[in-house]
Amino acid sequence: MGYVELKQCSKTRRFIASWYDNEWAYSCRVVDLIEYIVKCGL
Repeated sequence: MGYVELKQCSKTRRFIASWYDNEWAYSCRVVDLIEYIVKCGL
């Protein structure tokens, strides 16, 4: 179980907040987040 939030605060500034209850889920979600950032071109 976890939570991730990605907000674009301005053209050059982004905010990432995340929380996970275990290391494995955290590791998997970090990979997902990196893939999402690359896909969006951020």
